[in-house]
Amino acid sequence: MNQYFIWQGKKYAKLGLVSFLETQLSHSPPEFEREIFSFALEWLNEKQQYFTVKTSGSTGAPKEIQLERQQMRQSAQATGAFLDLQPGDSCLLVLPAGFIAGKMMIVRALELGLDFYYLEPKINILSQIQRNYDFVAVIPPQVEFLIRQNELEQLNRFKKVIVGGASLSESGKSQLEPLQACFYATYGMTETITHIAMQALNGPEKLELFQCLPGVRVELNAQGCLVILGDRLPEKRLETSDLAQLDSFGRFRILGRTDHVINSGGLKISPEIWEEKLKRELPFEVMLSYINHDFLGQKLVLLVETKETPETTETLQILINQLFSPKYSPKHIVYLPSFFRTFNGKPDRLACQKWLQINVKES
Repeated sequence: MNQYFIWQGKKYAKLGLVSFLETQLSHSPPEFEREIFSFALEWLNEKQQYFTVKTSGSTGAPKEIQLERQQMRQSAQATGAFLDLQPGDSCLLVLPAGFIAGKMMIVRALELGLDFYYLEPKINILSQIQRNYDFVAVIPPQVEFLIRQNELEQLNRFKKVIVGGASLSESGKSQLEPLQACFYATYGMTETITHIAMQALNGPEKLELFQCLPGVRVELNAQGCLVILGDRLPEKRLETSDLAQLDSFGRFRILGRTDHVINSGGLKISPEIWEEKLKRELPFEVMLSYINHDFLGQKLVLLVETKETPETTETLQILINQLFSPKYSPKHIVYLPSFFRTFNGKPDRLACQKWLQINVKES
């Protein structure tokens, strides 16, 4: 552990930072600050070797798992090496410290000697930033908010931005290209201690594939799903439900998830593949889902996160006819002003599916 730590521009020895954090906690801070101070104190207590974290619940019920200190430290070091983060670089936390993404920003700051700052985690928080930082981790809704507000230049206050938790829309990615900040999509999960791979979204290193961080490699299993291997991972070998393609350099592209497969009349359809085709052409979020059907079993439905208008319906129908063959074509278009989302901003596929079953009947 470092000899000193930097917290909001001020250097502390370990005991000094512990005393500062304990004092802050004694003042009954808001919940988001309490989570930050409490976890930082846990990390500074080197006798504590295991940490309880909550999964996000994007593919099922949230659960708690135990992660080991040394593996979390190695994850932070791998991110630092990949992004060339240096002691004294400033980092900003705008994610909840109750989840792994927020906790790992704190770990990176304390382990890499970064100058740590934080703001209350909100979707619109990036529009309120008043100074520059070297590094930040965000979720797609925080970026999409700036796009809708025509304030995307706010992201030039950062040198390096990692975007995780879900995929950024294709239109969102395209708008990042002219910005000076370097953007990276991340691939990972709580069970892998956040990301194990990154994809440069703009700049000279822009790539269509994910590159593994140091200490991790990937392969495919017999079903074509990604398998993650690495001694620093809690599970040395983790088989995912993500269908993927690999190149000869061990870089990969995610195609969809086997546990999201829709079976419609015997056709097995990976919704993410078709969603990606639509997202390249649309400025709003879409989700391919289904309603139960007596004959087909599951009848395809396109769920759209926008206001219904005749023009939007016409545009969607033209795209569906262009991009989908008849047997894969959604039979309904359903509009929602806002998708159900998990706590960290991911579209909640399960909750949206449940809503469809209740509110949209077979026809």
